[in-house]
Amino acid sequence: MLPKHEVIHTSRLGWGELKNGKLLAGAEAAGFDVMITVDRSMRFQQNLTGRKLGVIFLHTLRNDALTLGPMAEMVSTQLETLPPGEIAILTHPDWPE
Repeated sequence: MLPKHEVIHTSRLGWGELKNGKLLAGAEAAGFDVMITVDRSMRFQQNLTGRKLGVIFLHTLRNDALTLGPMAEMVSTQLETLPPGEIAILTHPDWPE
């Protein structure tokens, strides 16, 4: 869905058990620029000040390709402008108001 970017799921890296701060630290150490997540608690639990990567939080009802597909363009645009240490919150177009 993001052809201009390399996307790797945490499970492919063996990071399935890492949570929140440890996951962010692992992503930074591995040289990632941005983490994309649907983890609703991470945006409230983590302080990104001083971090070398940005975080994109997807506010969506489900975490599957069919649901996330309509968000690909929003994510791609955000990937181009998100500064390190910042969080962007993107809401699915069908999110109930």
